[in-house]
This record gives sequence, C-alpha cells and structure tokens, in this order.
Amino acid sequence: MNLDISVANGWLSLLLSVVAICGVLRAYFSSGSREMLKDIIVLKERVQKLETEMEFLPDRDALQRLEVNMEKLNGRLNTLSAQLQPVAAIGERLQEFLLENAKK
Repeated sequence: MNLDISVANGWLSLLLSVVAICGVLRAYFSSGSREMLKDIIVLKERVQKLETEMEFLPDRDALQRLEVNMEKLNGRLNTLSAQLQPVAAIGERLQEFLLENAKK
C-alpha cells in the first residue's frame, strides 16, 4: 500500500479537525460543570454551617427537662405570689396608718 503525501495530508487534516471539534465540545460542556461545581461547594458550606449550628441545639430529652423545670419554676412563682399578698396588704395598711397619723 502506497501512501501518497496528499492522502496522508487529508487524513491528518481530518484527524486534526476531529481533535479540534472534540476540544471545543469539551470546553463548551465543561464550562457548565465548573459553575455547578461552584454551586455544589456553596451548598456544602451551607450544610456544614447548619450541621454545626444544630450540634448546639438541645435534643428532645434536654428540651423536655427544660419544660419540666420551667413548669416547676412557674409553680414556685405562683406560690410565692400567693404568699406575698398578705405582706402587700400589711404594707398598705401600714401606709394608711402612717398617713393618718401624719395628718393629726
């Protein structure tokens, strides 16, 4: 088989054209993947930030303990309020007594 320079030249130009077209197609399709890669990196950072913040949130048991303790505190405050009502009444009567004595 005799290869003529013109035949080899034709095949070589065809091969180079195919390589050039493949390069253009690769560049076209990879530009979108770069943008998607940037979006994925941003999303990974957001997920990591959320995971870090969620580590410090109370779990179900801790939240239930907080609710129970708040109810206990509420009950104690109600008891204290009921116990202070007579003291407030004594204070009001004492103030009235002092005002009446000051007028005399």
